[in-house]
Amino acid sequence: MAGGTYCSESEIDSVKGYYADIANYDTQNIVYKYAVYTNGEEWSGERHDSPYINIDKTVTLNSGTFEKLRQMFDDEQRLARVNIPQKYGERELYAYSKDKMAFRHIYLVLIDGQVYAVEGSGSGYINGYPLTDDINQYIIDNVFTP
Repeated sequence: MAGGTYCSESEIDSVKGYYADIANYDTQNIVYKYAVYTNGEEWSGERHDSPYINIDKTVTLNSGTFEKLRQMFDDEQRLARVNIPQKYGERELYAYSKDKMAFRHIYLVLIDGQVYAVEGSGSGYINGYPLTDDINQYIIDNVFTP
């Protein structure tokens, strides 16, 4: 997860170990990002010819929430292929390392009241893990509903 950081060759294993350990990341104060469609009349800033603006927000998640989301990727049996409807929500969650040099990332999609942790996608579908009932509504309320 660390890219572009310099260390001496004798420190490589130690540095890799640091960035591999989730304990070295702030998993409660999360940055989440998403894009919002705008038309030219409502947006007065520079858009670079794009009808979308990117939004970055922060949220403080309950302890262990980010880790639970990451653990879903270990449960192969829960992986589902879901067709993406015309209207859906998406958020990218970022937990930054305590030294701010690396991050862990989770891509979430909200489809018809169900949040999925996305593993991959294709034309018109995602492969994702449906969040359990206990965490699904919490993520909708705290991440998808600003």
